[in-house]
Amino acid sequence: MGMATHAVFVSCIIGLCVTQSSVGIKFFRSARRHRIGKAHALHAMTFAHSIQPVVTSQGEQGIEYYGHDMRGVELHIVAFPEGENLYVIHVQPTSFEHQGD
Repeated sequence: MGMATHAVFVSCIIGLCVTQSSVGIKFFRSARRHRIGKAHALHAMTFAHSIQPVVTSQGEQGIEYYGHDMRGVELHIVAFPEGENLYVIHVQPTSFEHQGD
């Protein structure tokens, strides 16, 4: 996992409200599989056009984000809250989703 970073966004879903500087954002190594930088993922989360509840493959209640990074690339991001942190476990361009990756 990477170092905690603070995000500037509000996301109220599954009983969790993530607000500016109220939560640490941590990235699992699996979130870096597609080599998307943390700043790009945080930007997409901040300005997400779709935020939905999701159950992760490990059975955790999570949050699924769809948003564009600062380059205009649409990203699919999955994170789950635990304590004071939000753990990002998946970051992938949506263009990869249709390629069977």
